[in-house]
Amino acid sequence: MDETAWLWLDRITIVSAFLAAVFSIATWLGTQWLRKAKRQAEARRRAPITIRLKAGDRLLDLPYQPRRDQLSRSELSGLLSFYHGPDRFDPVIMRRVLESGDLNRVLADDRPESGAHEVLVVKVDDEFLSAVRSEISERDRSAAPIPQGSPPEATPSEQVALGRPPRVWNLTPHEVHYDDGRERRSIKSDGSLRLGQVDQPESPIDGLATVTTRYEEPEQVPEGIEPGDVLIVSTLVGDKWDKSRRPPGITLLVPDTGATSRRDDAGRIVSVTRFIRK
Repeated sequence: MDETAWLWLDRITIVSAFLAAVFSIATWLGTQWLRKAKRQAEARRRAPITIRLKAGDRLLDLPYQPRRDQLSRSELSGLLSFYHGPDRFDPVIMRRVLESGDLNRVLADDRPESGAHEVLVVKVDDEFLSAVRSEISERDRSAAPIPQGSPPEATPSEQVALGRPPRVWNLTPHEVHYDDGRERRSIKSDGSLRLGQVDQPESPIDGLATVTTRYEEPEQVPEGIEPGDVLIVSTLVGDKWDKSRRPPGITLLVPDTGATSRRDDAGRIVSVTRFIRK
């Protein structure tokens, strides 16, 4: 093979190597772009949505901020009804939201700016906004996070007698996950505290069996509970356990599994953000 042929082969090799390098760089850039697009799409889906009530010049943001991928018509209707309180919820409010197209605009995740924290404005009347504000205030008064120090029910002398810091007992069947955005804790179950239950059969209704139920004192209260301890229990136990029959000096908490709890895509509770004192 003459010198000219070798020269052409050398040039072809150089060009091939250059093209391979360009292809590798293009592939790497494409991969990085896809990863970035995936992260942006995930951020858009998980972006929190502030639900803002508007009555004239009055504004009120609901405490719970659902993620974009969790917010739906039924979820919004449930939140408005939940914060409105026990009175009948006016469906006209939801009709206004749907007709305005604001909900669809907020739920759309194909806009570049939609990964940011967005606001859904819901127009209501003064009476509705006042009812929601009152309900939120009432819930804030009745709810409290896990105490970090000695509960107020325990006196200093009782704390000295303990010889140990207050213990948090999880007397529900499952591990309780707490995450308020500042503190994250997982509290393992110490056993399940259940109420005694007496059922009285009643007459069937349209072929359906019915009973009346009377709840009695909890069964098998764990030993070792002392003044100053904190007991996490189910809602039923918290509501039905007579305060006069509870261990002295304890604080009873119930996980708040309402609208403020964090849920996964299937609607299952992942963690709670606060506890309700009982």
